[in-house]
Amino acid sequence: MKFSLPVTGIGLAFTFLMIFLGSTMFVEGQTEAGRTSNNASDSKCAEESVIKILSDVDLAKTSPQQVVEAMGCLSKQKKLGGKISNAVIPPLIDLLAFEPPSKNSPDEVTLAPVHPRGFGSSYPAIETLFIIGKQSLPYLVEAIAGNSTTSLKGQNALTTVLLIVRDDPIEGINFLEVSKEIIRN
Repeated sequence: MKFSLPVTGIGLAFTFLMIFLGSTMFVEGQTEAGRTSNNASDSKCAEESVIKILSDVDLAKTSPQQVVEAMGCLSKQKKLGGKISNAVIPPLIDLLAFEPPSKNSPDEVTLAPVHPRGFGSSYPAIETLFIIGKQSLPYLVEAIAGNSTTSLKGQNALTTVLLIVRDDPIEGINFLEVSKEIIRN
């Protein structure tokens, strides 16, 4: 038995109604599934959990992916318009020289063509602090002042400052001029 509706106004209206109801139920189902999966990631991305992960020096060595995921939580939260407290910035500053291992196996590295890695993939703290933005500038100035600019941490702190102020060079120059005294001392 073949079911077909006549191509009339009522038939078309019925077809659109069925499509709309079906898509509404699908979207509601997806939203509910997203809520349950987001609840698990919400607890993982809670600020206290993120600070604990970022502050654990041993975890960066034993489980670098967990540290990168914690930084990703902060980036995602900021991109979605969330507020980031200043308490998360010092652990990120401490991780400016943290470079997670490549996802490639040693064999793949030797066989793969050479492609430069961006700052974000090489040093995820740079990207996270860049996304946090101007809020992190005072902490970065302290990092520059406390580390030689020839050290990796000092270079990465300076790079992050330059990335943050890149859209307004005049403001960036003024900021660096004012910070120069802090950096010298």
